[in-house]
Amino acid sequence: MHYLRTFLLCTAGMCLACPATKDGTTEDPTDTSTATTTATSGATSGATTGATTGPAPTTDAPTTDAPTTGNTTGPGGELCPEHPTTDACCCFETDSGYTANVCPATALCGHIVVTCSDEPLPSCPVELLTTTSDTAIDCALQALIDGKVGRIEWTVEDGLLPGFTGHEVVLMPVGDGTAFRSGYYYQDLGADVEAVQHSPLQTKAYFMDCLAKPSAAERFVCLRTPQTAESLEVCIEAHYADYF
Repeated sequence: MHYLRTFLLCTAGMCLACPATKDGTTEDPTDTSTATTTATSGATSGATTGATTGPAPTTDAPTTDAPTTGNTTGPGGELCPEHPTTDACCCFETDSGYTANVCPATALCGHIVVTCSDEPLPSCPVELLTTTSDTAIDCALQALIDGKVGRIEWTVEDGLLPGFTGHEVVLMPVGDGTAFRSGYYYQDLGADVEAVQHSPLQTKAYFMDCLAKPSAAERFVCLRTPQTAESLEVCIEAHYADYF
C-alpha cells in the first residue's frame, strides 16, 4: 500500500517534500483498490520470457476474475500468478522506492489514526498516544479474532509536527493464521521503508485480551504488534526511499 505525499513550498526557491496529514476518514470496506506496479513471475504457456512493465500506479480496482489455466494478466496488465487475495510475495513490488501491492486486499475496517506527542512513533508509549479511532481499532481486533482476510491500516501521526513525520502500516491477514505486513516511517524528505514480511499472527486469545483492554490507546498498542517475531519469508528487504 503506497501513499503519495504532498510537497510544501519553502524559501529560496527550494521545495521541501512533506507527507500530507491523514484525516482519519473511514474507508469503504468494500474497496479493493490497490496500488498498481510492475510484478513478475515465471513464464507461462504462450507468455514471453522475462518481466513486463506495467503503467504508472492508478487507483482503479484490481481485476479479480480467475483465469481458466496458468498465469493471468493481473491489475494494470502485469504478469503475476492469479491470487484472489493478497497471499504471496509475488503480490508485492517496489514503486518509486516504496512498496506496492498488486493483488486484491479488501479493507476490513476504517483507517486507524493515532497521534503521538513525542518520538519514536512506531513504538510510542501508550501514555503519549491519543486517538478517536476507537471503533476502527475494535473492528480490526475482532477481524483478527474471526480470521478474516483483507487489509487493516493504521497511521501514527506526529502530534508536534503533523504532516512532516508519521508511521504508516498495512497488515494483510491471509486467513490461515499468518499475515503480510508492509509499512514506512516518513520523515520530511524521505522514508525508512520497512521490509514486507510474511509472519504468523499472534493467537486468537492474544487478540481477545487486547479487545478487553480499557482504553482505545491500550488496545492499539496491543494491535500494533499483531505478528510473532518469527518470519516465514521476506518479500522485499527494508530500504530508504527519497522523495526526489
